[in-house]
Amino acid sequence: MKKIKLTLAPKNVPEFSFVVLSCFVFALLFSSLRAAGSYGSRVQSFFVWIPTVIIAIFFLILTHLFLRQKLKINFWVLSILEGIVGSLFFAPFAYFIDVFLGSDPGPYLSFNGIVKEFGNVLPSVVICWLLMKSPRYFGLILPAKITQELVKAAFPSDPGKLSPEIIGTFLEILPKELGTDVIFIKAEKQYIMVTTSLGSKLIHYSLTQAINSFAEDYGYRIHRSIWVARKHVLRIDKKMRTVTMSNDAILPISRRLLSTIHSLE
Repeated sequence: MKKIKLTLAPKNVPEFSFVVLSCFVFALLFSSLRAAGSYGSRVQSFFVWIPTVIIAIFFLILTHLFLRQKLKINFWVLSILEGIVGSLFFAPFAYFIDVFLGSDPGPYLSFNGIVKEFGNVLPSVVICWLLMKSPRYFGLILPAKITQELVKAAFPSDPGKLSPEIIGTFLEILPKELGTDVIFIKAEKQYIMVTTSLGSKLIHYSLTQAINSFAEDYGYRIHRSIWVARKHVLRIDKKMRTVTMSNDAILPISRRLLSTIHSLE
């Protein structure tokens, strides 16, 4: 039997952590806005909203796991449908909570009360569900910093093969024939020239964004338009202000960055 995986969290973000954070954020939002269903102070409301949001997201996740296997339709249409079905299952519990806390007078089992509650929760549940799924769709979460350990774990044998650990990082956009063993990156107007142990390629990307993808100890900037990987630096010539790389490339060091590079030797 095929195991069904949850695919809500953005790339490189643990699913459980993302769900827990979403519950916390929505509970904080509803209690701060004093939304219908809030009780007492904002702090008290927050602790009421926490279990309420958890129950709602639980039913949304179950609906998501089921419907995404059955329906192959547009992402947004499917997400709205998941929100509607999830609201349908959540409504009786939301109604029970309201009756239990005294905001709704009446009885615990009331078809009309549940239908009314469904109409009340539907808009907010659908909107929150769309917000929760949007980061993965748009890829808005910053990827993890690229470290030597990440590269080794992701590419133990084949430098041209993608693996889950590297998805969402700068290395993912590199052509597979380049591999992931980056030697240096050089800005070329609106492009960057990425040189690896397997070759070079011009890519439409920002040098600053590329540099920020790597952990600080992975490499450093030697010029306003050049970044080098620390492990590929063979020699630093202080007099000539140049760096010799492992592929025999000789790159200039800017006068402004010379003193910084000395301290990194």
